Amino acid sequence: MSGLRATTAEYAALALSVVAAAGPHLSGVWLRSQAGPARRRWLEILHEMAGSRAWQRVPASADEDRLLGGLDLGATLNSGRPVLMKGLLAESNGGFLELRMAERQSPAAISAICATLDSESLRLERDGFSREFTVRCCVVACDEARGDDDPLDSRLADRLGVVVNLDSLSARAIGSALLPVSPDEAALLWQAVAVDEVAISEWQRIAEALAIRSPRAVFAAMTVARALAALHGRDTLDDQDVIDAAALCLIARVPGALEQLLTPPQEAEPPPEARDIPPDEAPSEGEDSSTDSGGRRPDEVAAAAAAVLPDQLLAGLVSEQSRTARQKAGGNAASNMEGGVRGKPMPSRSGMPTGGKRLDVLATLKTAAPWQRVRGGEPGRLRIVKSDLRIRKFTEQTRTTTIFVVDASGSAAVQRLGETKGAIELLLAECYVRRDQVALVAFRGSQAELLLPATRSLVRAKRALSALPGGGGTPLASGLRLATQVADGALKRGETPVLVLLSDGRGNITLDGDPDPALATEQALAVANEIAARGYTALSIDTGRRGSARGRKLADAMGARYLALPFADATQVTDAVREVAA
Repeated sequence: MSGLRATTAEYAALALSVVAAAGPHLSGVWLRSQAGPARRRWLEILHEMAGSRAWQRVPASADEDRLLGGLDLGATLNSGRPVLMKGLLAESNGGFLELRMAERQSPAAISAICATLDSESLRLERDGFSREFTVRCCVVACDEARGDDDPLDSRLADRLGVVVNLDSLSARAIGSALLPVSPDEAALLWQAVAVDEVAISEWQRIAEALAIRSPRAVFAAMTVARALAALHGRDTLDDQDVIDAAALCLIARVPGALEQLLTPPQEAEPPPEARDIPPDEAPSEGEDSSTDSGGRRPDEVAAAAAAVLPDQLLAGLVSEQSRTARQKAGGNAASNMEGGVRGKPMPSRSGMPTGGKRLDVLATLKTAAPWQRVRGGEPGRLRIVKSDLRIRKFTEQTRTTTIFVVDASGSAAVQRLGETKGAIELLLAECYVRRDQVALVAFRGSQAELLLPATRSLVRAKRALSALPGGGGTPLASGLRLATQVADGALKRGETPVLVLLSDGRGNITLDGDPDPALATEQALAVANEIAARGYTALSIDTGRRGSARGRKLADAMGARYLALPFADATQVTDAVREVAA
């Protein structure tokens, strides 16, 4: 995109002025950066620009009382009547709310912050209080997630208007932008700046190209462009405002996209000599090396698979498994999940601290404090009755590990390996959205191989998938046996395994590596029965040209849901859509 500034440091400086000028009207800034001098320097400058406006810091360990507010226990005990303590969220009105380690904030905290940003108010209904506060603030979300870490909650990320990445910058490179108008003056002028339809259409086009579905990013670009115009002393937008707003609100939202655009192109390396390429690996004339087996491009393969795979397929499997577990437990499943003394604390409830249940001391004191004057206790001493006692249970979150078992044998490689990879790409994306771990087992030749141990990294999973070779015999029983071992290991770690088999159900290599189709089929069914006996949730996707009795029989033996993956031509689907839309 022509007109972009030279470095990410310039955009980091520009973001400081924009956030200081627009403030709460932006809802927030997504600060992608590890803790260090660069982030500390950026926050210090923004804090200085904020001046007298409120600035509240929310650590990752902040509890619900500190964030939302509630009973002030000390003041209540001193006065003998309930005293309300405002939370950090309410105290940030008109200013900034800094979220430390935002990716680790609890879902309840994220829900409360998002609801407050949407309604610009906070309704407090707890500890006997019923209050409503006006809250308009700018959330500064410090996101330290990298690699296999859980990403920032998508609900909060969607509401953060400006995105800044400081990972490649040093503290020395961080500074404020030299602009004609100060942020304080621009804060009074930017709302009068007009935005034309051409600019909005350009932002919408960029958002569509980057697959940004939410309209909030485009609205944020409008606010940022108006603030930029005001910072330059103008009451109308120019092309540079439109480009800078797109960079800060749209392009930077895709990890690495802005950095890639700002990096000068490198000279292409000379092609390797022909003698370095084995004859059987060299592409034929006119062949595109980016195509998958079958000669179709990966995006077409994924589109073909998307045409036949139901939406949220794996999520439905996990939900079904949870319902089955509760039915088998006869009502005891809930107590098993909540009865531990470790994990995520649940809300306090009335009860006796017996049978391993923990007394919630603070909640007990809060319950007893407002009644001390009525009970006539001695000064300085609390009178606590049985009804004041509060206990706290803990629930330990169970992770799901989805194990893909992929047939990469000769027949599958020639016929359907391309479509199989496309189907796995879609299922991997679904696992990533649900924050599951994924593992990849492939079987070909004479044995199975664990290509990817359990991980949450979508990049690693796709890399292992792209390197998946094809050819050779079909050791189906070996693949199922190795997948069972991986599932057993996940279960021992307290995780919930889900097996996804992608195969046509034809096995011709035994567990010993010998070619014997009859014995291989018998062994595959035996291992499938072992999977069913363990009670693992499983999905069997038949990758044959059409559904087969062999594939359905294998799925029944596993106790798996059976799904045929028929051939679908992505080009024909696209043409049909175009005809309907014409």
